[in-house]
Amino acid sequence: MTHLQLLLIISWTAICSVVLLVVHGLLFKFELVGNDDDSLEVTDNKPKPPHVFAALRFLGCLVIFGLEVAEAVKDRRVGESQLKDIDVILCLVFAYTTVLALLALLLHTTTPRWSILYKRHVNTVLLVALGVYGSDQCLLETWR
Repeated sequence: MTHLQLLLIISWTAICSVVLLVVHGLLFKFELVGNDDDSLEVTDNKPKPPHVFAALRFLGCLVIFGLEVAEAVKDRRVGESQLKDIDVILCLVFAYTTVLALLALLLHTTTPRWSILYKRHVNTVLLVALGVYGSDQCLLETWR
């Protein structure tokens, strides 16, 4: 696989995540999926470690998004035509993960079911991105 094909795996994962979230939302809207929010209760008002981890996940996604935007701006100045489109796509992917991480953080206490769903989607996209960038780095190291 080429470098561009590996990077497109991340975007396809995000597209699948969006489709699954839309399908889940439609199933929930038409009451084909049950509502379990009443059974999940948050009794303490103290900040808990999952809340801290959700905040750190959001900050991490924000940093990755910022780094990708900086890379896209740099490539636009240099004029590398092949990487322009993939950088814009990856900017959108990491903007999507940042929005999902923010929603997971904000909905942590009010609707835990959706917060858990958003966390799973963010973690999946970030895990695929880690795998792609990790394999890309291993290929570069073995090539040298």
